Amino acid sequence: MVTTEAESGTITIEQVDAATTYPLRAQELRQGRPLGIDEDDAPYTLHLAARIDGDEVVGVVRFHPRDCPWREGEGSWQLRGMATDPRVRGLG
Repeated sequence: MVTTEAESGTITIEQVDAATTYPLRAQELRQGRPLGIDEDDAPYTLHLAARIDGDEVVGVVRFHPRDCPWREGEGSWQLRGMATDPRVRGLG
């Protein structure tokens, strides 16, 4: 867990399950599209959430291993599903 101070409160970063990321994904990224992304629930997929004051989710991101054609054999990861609540964008 990582914590920092923001203008509107304390931001904490923690690992979460995919379902925790869905409300913010729906609001900012997936309007009218399915919330889930292939491999969301795979054991090797990592989901992180930023919570303000330990409660409300204001940022989400998902990482999963993915081959990269120009970095073969280096254990590359792909970032997907990154979203930030507009109320906290630019605060830190």
